Amino acid sequence: MVYFFYRLLFVIALTSTVSFAGGKISKHELPSPQESIVFIKGLIDKGTVAVNKENATQDALGSILKENFDVNEIARFALGIHVRKFSPDQFARFKDVFEKRLVQVYSTKDKIAAFKDSIPTVLESYVKQADGTLMVKSTFRKKEGGGEPAKVDWNVIKIIEGTGSRLAVTDVLFENLSQRIAFRSEYGSLFTGEGKGDPERFIKFLAGQVG
Repeated sequence: MVYFFYRLLFVIALTSTVSFAGGKISKHELPSPQESIVFIKGLIDKGTVAVNKENATQDALGSILKENFDVNEIARFALGIHVRKFSPDQFARFKDVFEKRLVQVYSTKDKIAAFKDSIPTVLESYVKQADGTLMVKSTFRKKEGGGEPAKVDWNVIKIIEGTGSRLAVTDVLFENLSQRIAFRSEYGSLFTGEGKGDPERFIKFLAGQVG
């Protein structure tokens, strides 16, 4: 897929602060359409600059992920009901490994090359979602070869942090397929399979994959 890079980027949005076994869920608000569209345009520009550098690094892509996505919620959603079994310390360690795994999986040289061969366009179109997010629509078209452009939708939320706030992506949908749902399925299977339902064993397994 020409838009591989944005598979890094996706998480459920809630509208209040709630405690759970793995930590605390952030307080969220619905952002305005204008600021959401500007935010997504800026995010895509950052991704384009990063992958077009002569020596694009995983660290650079990881920084974009941290700055523009609610990684805490991404990791929490991926665990689903299993998050209740994690202590705050275990969840923090899982989140760290989860983030590294995302970057490694989606920033290989062949996938970076694929992204360079696409032209992204953010549409002046948005849809309010039932979960309190705002969906911004975009397309990715191959520079050569023609064909229909790929549809990529971004769910955006405003995270309240103290007296300030920031926008973050909560889900990315590729041709209407939710990445947060895909990750929940993947990590749920890994937790009950390789992890045998034990947080420590699960974290150790994932850590062994990322080195």
